[in-house]
Amino acid sequence: MKDTFTNEYNPFNSAKLYAQISRWEHIKRGEPLPPPIGISLDLSSRCNLACSFCNASVVMKNNHNDMSKETIEELCSFLGDWEVGGYKVKTACIGGNGESTMNKSLDDLISGLYSNGIKAGLVTNGVKLLDHQKLGMLEWIGVSIDAGTKATYKQIKGRDMFDEVIENIREFNSMTYNQNIQKVGQGHGVSYKYLLTPNNVSEIEDAAILALGSGCRNLHIRPVSDPWDRKLNQPFTDKDIKTFQEELEKARALANDSFGVFGVTHKFDGNLNKVNNFNKCYGVLMTCAISPPRGKEYKFAYQACCDRRGDDKLVKDFKSFEEFKKFWGSEEHWKLAESICPTQCPRCTLGKHNQIYENAILKENMTIDFI
Repeated sequence: MKDTFTNEYNPFNSAKLYAQISRWEHIKRGEPLPPPIGISLDLSSRCNLACSFCNASVVMKNNHNDMSKETIEELCSFLGDWEVGGYKVKTACIGGNGESTMNKSLDDLISGLYSNGIKAGLVTNGVKLLDHQKLGMLEWIGVSIDAGTKATYKQIKGRDMFDEVIENIREFNSMTYNQNIQKVGQGHGVSYKYLLTPNNVSEIEDAAILALGSGCRNLHIRPVSDPWDRKLNQPFTDKDIKTFQEELEKARALANDSFGVFGVTHKFDGNLNKVNNFNKCYGVLMTCAISPPRGKEYKFAYQACCDRRGDDKLVKDFKSFEEFKKFWGSEEHWKLAESICPTQCPRCTLGKHNQIYENAILKENMTIDFI
């Protein structure tokens, strides 16, 4: 067994955020704000599944738009040119607001980002994984499966597509690309995403076997948490946590030099409940999501928080990227950040961002220049 779960050198370790301190030291009110090192791009507000825990269900209920090909082309050029103080956008995560593979212009986005020197990854449900031709240019693909059996998949996802998705992954991984997706290292290739719930806690070993057998580079596990707009009423019991630990040990036994089992549990307590250990939200000054517009008169929508997609308080539509550039780092942007109360938020994807900013930059608790 290769113990990848406790190996700190893995693509899901938030400690890599410390490398961004020199950029985040420039986050000061009234001064030019560096662009995000990484940005989320959502190509569609539609989805072909109906996951019970989706944090973007409000968006998909009220908005069925796709980002236009014209906007995608402008977006790629804008991100490639966006620079403040020598800092530029380096990466993009495609997914989130809906299922981005449903937008027929996904290939245009991938090739456009690549041409502008921006590394990209894709989060998808895998239903349309084989419908696009440029996926080999991506650095990684995360396929959200969240189950180890067909029955549980249908219960969680609302549709019986389990066998098709597993076969899509197997076929995709059997292809030869000689491009980014096949780079050496756990951070590349296809990841089998597993959102842990009380309903699937007993299927982690099953998922690991499927991930390994279909050619995935890793199994990535994180606990479910309540979306911002509703309660799931699915607490983990002591029995669930014990089962999780037992299943995890069996999955870890399958890890080797080419297959890892990773988890994101540092944002949760010992009972797998969310933990937001910071006082204010600075993450919305570090990154954001660009999504399809909510009205035809707009080009795109800015989503301040990836965990609160569709929250009208944190969404703003724009008619041009120049207009958005003026907003970024403005007084309006800072007031939006100040309006966020972390105690009212769900699990925070950017929790570590906020902790580092408060403790290593504002308070200088780490004297980071002394190494």
